[in-house]
Amino acid sequence: MTVSNEAMPDQAAASSANAEAAHARLRATLPVTERVKRLLPTRTSRSPAPRATRSSIWSESPASIADLVAYTAAGDWVLGEKAPVLEFLGKAYGYLVAVPVSVVLYAVAWLLQRPGRFALAWLVALVVWLGA
Repeated sequence: MTVSNEAMPDQAAASSANAEAAHARLRATLPVTERVKRLLPTRTSRSPAPRATRSSIWSESPASIADLVAYTAAGDWVLGEKAPVLEFLGKAYGYLVAVPVSVVLYAVAWLLQRPGRFALAWLVALVVWLGA
């Protein structure tokens, strides 16, 4: 046997009052920023932007230096054993250009990520320059 809310108006009014009281308690306990976040649509409720689905520097972390060295050593860009010249040229490029440039640029990025590191690097550079 089911009872509808129309048959029991006092119960419907009580449940409505309980819902309003719960909402008031929630409003009183959450900071303003959390309440605003609940009102705004979330990223998961919308379809992702087309750029976010593709591999890019914005959506993935860069490969580590160890990964670059392993990729260079494996020579995975050459199909089969039929092109030893291409494999040699690729490994030479990897070891002589890609890995050293990546090490330098990763170090620069690491220095620039924090203001304290950047200031310390400038201070060391200034001391070395004045001492020379």
